[in-house]
Order: sequence, then structure tokens, then C-alpha cells
Amino acid sequence: MPPTPFAPSHATPFKSTLSSSQQPHTNHSPLAPQAERTISVADIDPTHWRYHAEGGKNLLLSYDPPAGIEGSPFVTAQGAYALRIPKSLPPGSEEVQDDVDEAERFTRHVVQPLLGDSEVLPHCIRIPIDTDRDRSVIDTLAAAIEIHRPAARRTDPARIRAESLRCIYAVQDITARAASVSGGDVLCVEIKPKWGFLPRIDAIPPTSPNVDIKTRYSRFRMHAVARNPAITREQFDALYDPLDLYSDDPARVRRALDALWTDWITTNGKTNNLRVFCNGALVLPDDACALADVAATLSASAAEEDVQMLRTNVWTHLVGQVQGELLRRSLVHDGTDVSVLHRLKHLQAALDPWDVEGLAHAWTEHTGSHVLGQLPDDTADNLTPAAAELLPLVQPLLDGAQASSVQQAVQAFLVSASFKDCSLLLRFPRDHGASTWLVDLDRKPASKLAKMQETDAQVCSAFQSWLATQSRAPTPSMV
Repeated sequence: MPPTPFAPSHATPFKSTLSSSQQPHTNHSPLAPQAERTISVADIDPTHWRYHAEGGKNLLLSYDPPAGIEGSPFVTAQGAYALRIPKSLPPGSEEVQDDVDEAERFTRHVVQPLLGDSEVLPHCIRIPIDTDRDRSVIDTLAAAIEIHRPAARRTDPARIRAESLRCIYAVQDITARAASVSGGDVLCVEIKPKWGFLPRIDAIPPTSPNVDIKTRYSRFRMHAVARNPAITREQFDALYDPLDLYSDDPARVRRALDALWTDWITTNGKTNNLRVFCNGALVLPDDACALADVAATLSASAAEEDVQMLRTNVWTHLVGQVQGELLRRSLVHDGTDVSVLHRLKHLQAALDPWDVEGLAHAWTEHTGSHVLGQLPDDTADNLTPAAAELLPLVQPLLDGAQASSVQQAVQAFLVSASFKDCSLLLRFPRDHGASTWLVDLDRKPASKLAKMQETDAQVCSAFQSWLATQSRAPTPSMV
């Protein structure tokens, strides 16, 4: 059972007005980029932007001006910028609005130091929203792209609300072509790698019924069963396994990539674990024209008219490049060159020393509440320290120390969750070297702890039920 030497009262361990944060992708020097380059809302022409994508917190627009437009601050020699606009709930909702200044500090004081290299984070420029005219421009943008949003997103109450915005962001668009380079076509592969480790057996309370499954099967594959209980053992064995991707074994990495590609085709591109972009445009597996553009960018044959043949041709030429970039050692950790995935795996595992079950057990021992993040009187505990306080709190775990308090373990777990949920963008310009970028490193709010505990229980229960229906156990994950 994890050590639990700290016994808090019901007083709040950390005082802060924050309940959650969103992380803008500040890059390179955390302060210099904004000093070097400024953009205002006056530079935005709403007719020059198209819907690109969105998540729970933000909506992304791609720069798409008419031909012949020159001198835009959204285009540099390296490529274009996208607009990232925060979404919010209606006034009066229980959700507290994110603090953008604290979010930027989370990037500067936590994410960048932990990664050890800010060059893997896209450059970001803050654009203030100060006047009624600024808000009118944002309202016009929101109205123009509304019809292009997925139906499920349009029915969600979270949307762009100009009246509540303090700022938006111009973010380096990793998927866009390099404007200053002749033949500057760019292919970009986005991978959401997910959890790259299995919890240690001593991290899970010995009374838990889930010790065996958690230490044998990756969380991603168990979650896949929870989503589709009808999956067969053979289908389970063929699933993408993050532990393969995070390994240093080229054969296992290739196996993980092939599984992601198969899932991309099977779901017709609706999976969020793999996405392909060509010159900023999303490529779908049934789009012959887009696949032909990808093949041409790869200098591969694009003459085939059959979609299946085009897909095969594209993957044959692309998979080796993706594999090589994932295995490339571009970061320095403990004096050794490591891959970005190696660093991610270390951060995920070291900052989650107790597993959510061990963390919930410790929380119950010290507060009497069986709901992680909640106090016995059903009130939520305020567990959001200032971003500048986080790194000194969690650093000992990265140096090999044991978690010494519930507060430390909770904060480390939340930071680990950010690295478990990020995405890799692998950029392949036609005539230049590849590069790897990390995005979606939002700070996870403590208000999500109870949901994380609930999801963990549901995933394990569903997987246990599915296992009971199998004539023999499926193939375990390889560590």
C-alpha cells in the first residue's frame, strides 16, 4: 500500500482562486517570442479563417486567405499561425473560468522545465481582447465557422463567447506548409500516444481486485474493451498498444504504428489516436485526391486510382519516416540523449507513483471521504496551487524519491495526467528534415479527480467482465 504519512485536516491544503487552467503553447523562450512579435485583433479578417478542429477547451482556426494576400502577420518564413480561441460555458454556470495568466505560468514553470526543451512546444502569441470592436470580430468569426463544427460540438453548451474572453492565441500551425520554401509541401502526422507504462504492483492497494489486470494489460487496451465489450480476443490482441510505441524496439514501434493505421482506416479517420494532414488539410482514408497529394508529397507514385492501393502506397513510404522520427534521440535527460517518447513515459510513470486506486485509498485514509478530491461533507477540496509552486513539489518524485504526502501525490498525478493526454505532431516537409512537437499539454484541474477515479473503476470492471467470457487470457502487454 502506498505510504501516507501526511494527515490533513479538512482545511484546504492549497489556497487559490483557480479551479482549472488551460495551457497556451508558449515556445522557445517563455517571454521573448511575445516581445519579438505582436498581433492584435485588428490584424484579423474573419473571411480569412476556416474551421480546423476543437477540443473541450479550445477551438482552432486555420489561416486561409485569398490568393495574392501578402504581408500578413500570420505568415512567417517558417509557416503560418492558427487561431486558438478558448470556449466557455454560459454565464452563471458552476464552472469557474480559466485564468489565462496562470495557464501561461503552468507552461513556463512546469511543462517546459519537465520536458527539458521548449523547442518541442509550438510558438504562441497572446492576442488581447480589449474593446467592443475586438469582441465583434470574435463574434463574426464564431458565426462564420459554426456550421462547420461537428454536430455533437454544436449541441454542447461550451462555445466561443466573446463577452467572456480576455485573449485569444496565434499558435504556430505545425501542419501548414512552409511559405518561403520552393515546393514547401508539408506532411504532418498527429499521434495521441496515451499511457506508456503499467503501474507497479506495490502502487495498487493489495485488496484491490484489479492488481493482476492493471499490471498486465495497458490502460488503453482495457479502455477499448470498456467501449466495445463485443470485441474478440483476436481483435484485442491486434489493438494498438501504447507500450509498443514507447519501446525502443523498432519492431514493436512498427507494430504499434501499423495498428494505428489500421484503426485510422477502420474508423474512416474518426479515431483521435492518429490523424494525417497534408499542407494543413485533414486527410481522410477514403479521399483519393487527398491521398494522391500525400503520395506526391512523399515523392511516391500517385497514379493509382484505387483508394486501397493509394493508402498502401502512402503507408509504405510514410511508416519508416514516422518510425525513425519517433526513435530519434532529440532531448537530453540525465546527460543522455533520449527520444521525446522516452521522456514522456518517464514523466507519466514517475509522477503517478500510487495509481489512481492507491491515491484514492490514501485520500480516504486521511480525509474519510471515498471520493477523490472531495471532503466528507460533499464539498470539493481546493487542490490547485499556483503553477510556480508545482515544480518544487513534484520534482523529488522525478529524482527517485517516494511520495511523502497526499498533496504531493495528488499534484504529481494531475501533472502526469497532462502528459498522458498530450499529442505528438510529426512534421515532414518535402525537402527538409523532420521535427517532433508536443501539443495539448493542458493543466488538468483537481475538479476532474473524482471523474478519473470513476472512469478507472468502470474500465476495470468492464475489462474483468469481458475477461470472464474468454476461454483463455489475451496476450498481455510487454513492458
